[in-house]
Amino acid sequence: MEQAKSNTIEPTSSSSGRQAPPTTKSFKPNLMASLSAGFFLFISGGMSLIQSLGFIYFGFIMESRHILYCWFIAMALGALIAVLLVYVVPKKYIMAAASVMVLVGGIIRVSSPNSEDALIAARYFNGLGVGVATISYLMYAGELSENRRRGLNLGLEQLGISIGIALQMIMATQWPYSWSLSQDALQGILDIFMVVLTMGSLIYFIE
Repeated sequence: MEQAKSNTIEPTSSSSGRQAPPTTKSFKPNLMASLSAGFFLFISGGMSLIQSLGFIYFGFIMESRHILYCWFIAMALGALIAVLLVYVVPKKYIMAAASVMVLVGGIIRVSSPNSEDALIAARYFNGLGVGVATISYLMYAGELSENRRRGLNLGLEQLGISIGIALQMIMATQWPYSWSLSQDALQGILDIFMVVLTMGSLIYFIE
């Protein structure tokens, strides 16, 4: 019995069966390009999210509370639409449609930054696009990601929203409302820029 005990080998970290951490050799550019398509849209969504919670630049005069909750209504509708379409329409086309919605919202912001009705319409388009993109992205990232990187890939959604929130809070507190370029027009420009990056990522999108 004593000899049998002495021959017992305790498991070490090298034989524990743990997977090695990701390296540059395991990096998949096409997959990351596909995930970045949603990431850029979530930055735009983060800006509209925090703006809908009241972080609006000081020079803006709100006439209706509709402007505060319209984005959330649109996002809920967009998510519902995505649930119905995600198993029928290829995800690449769903993300492209979401990009077009965010693009329309950005163009409206740039065109009429001082019209509350126009800004409400812009938030509806942005909310629809982000809602559609959220469901599609989470399902896509969960299906294609490896076990050891699934959390990282899914976390890009929250990272994008957090970056958007930070950008909007900085603009709302630091942007001089006396400037000819309003903060809403700047946000529209950023929305258009994010859509351009998204469209570029969709070129390498894989199903």
